[in-house]
Amino acid sequence: FRDTVQAQAVVIDWCYTFYNYQRRHSAADGLSPVNYEIRENRQKPEAA
Repeated sequence: FRDTVQAQAVVIDWCYTFYNYQRRHSAADGLSPVNYEIRENRQKPEAA
């Protein structure tokens, strides 16, 4: 890296493009955060 600013930019980019969106989480039944949100936001039947 040329400097710490470039290093920070690369790490932040990695966090937001891979780690937080694609990495599977055991607490989310092995789903990535994006897939977990999709599953949780599906239309759920209303309670009777």
